[in-house]
Amino acid sequence: MFSARAVSYPNPLPQVHCGDHKVEWITSFKYLMYWLSTKLGWGNIINKTKLIVRQRTALANSFRISGTSSAHLRRILFSTFVLPHFTWLFWIFPLFDESQRTSLNHLYFTLLKRACRCQCWEDLVFSSIYNEKHLDDHCYAYWERYLKALDKSKDDYLLWEPSELNEYT
Repeated sequence: MFSARAVSYPNPLPQVHCGDHKVEWITSFKYLMYWLSTKLGWGNIINKTKLIVRQRTALANSFRISGTSSAHLRRILFSTFVLPHFTWLFWIFPLFDESQRTSLNHLYFTLLKRACRCQCWEDLVFSSIYNEKHLDDHCYAYWERYLKALDKSKDDYLLWEPSELNEYT
């Protein structure tokens, strides 16, 4: 039976020195815009992303030119500064469970409704009136474009060869 465990720290922690400096132990660190930790699962990355997109949406909603703001301007700011943080999750989006996907979809529509100042509507009504795609649809379109681009490269053969060999053995 396969079992996965997170790395735990020894108790007491060893004292490591590099020259005159003591090396500090940390529980998480940021690498290429992703927070990595000893905790298993995607919850840490999702929670950090949720925090960042909420902060960016608040900044986009508070932006004013000459004391006024329009829904069109807030929508552009949302697409420029908030949507990329959601797209950074697309490569692991298929690995999320259904509740995590639903939560991210709802957060996406909630923040978009805040930017458009129409929070009283349900997500489905809002998406149909404003002709907005769900986050699942954005992710699907991303993977479609990625696989189409991969078909034209040599990397495609390197990825599909092991899967085809495993299929027939």
